[in-house]
Amino acid sequence: MLIKSITEKFRLLIFSTIFILISNVALFSDAQPDYKNPSLPVEQRVEDLLGRMTIEEKVVQLYNYFPAWLARDGKTVGDVLTANGIGGITGVDSFTGVLSNTAGNSAVSVNALQKTIIENSRLGIPAIVHSESCHGLTARGATSFPHAIALSSTFNTGLIEQVSTVIATETRVSGFRQVLSPVVNIARDPRWGRT
Repeated sequence: MLIKSITEKFRLLIFSTIFILISNVALFSDAQPDYKNPSLPVEQRVEDLLGRMTIEEKVVQLYNYFPAWLARDGKTVGDVLTANGIGGITGVDSFTGVLSNTAGNSAVSVNALQKTIIENSRLGIPAIVHSESCHGLTARGATSFPHAIALSSTFNTGLIEQVSTVIATETRVSGFRQVLSPVVNIARDPRWGRT
């Protein structure tokens, strides 16, 4: 009788433990993945994200879209966005001003694009939205400075730091997180402006 009672209690304990474990697995299966947890080390987050990405998602991270080109074809970033995401968006188009008509409007556009990308791609990886700033952010209303070679010939590092601070501030306010500058391109066509 005593052994039967102990066996029943042991069985109940095992059943309860298994039930709790299964419940916790179900409860935590929707938990935030490591790559979205800012309290974890970057290396751990990167490893987790890369482990979750398909080959297609990794390749898409190498793509860069130009909003002006999409608009020319009657498309939006949302039209080309797939579950695989989008790697980058060139945020400025000095000819059409698709994103950069003013700093405020540009930031609103960039935020809307990022929201679309994050909410409609499988892993929610935001795009790298970049612009150019060879002599200041290439955007309407941004400050235009002499090119880097002209600034360097002043040998005034304090001045160059002030110029860089203005460019960085205008870039950030406009919603961009990366700029290309100084630019060194290999070109074979002398008609290209950077040659």
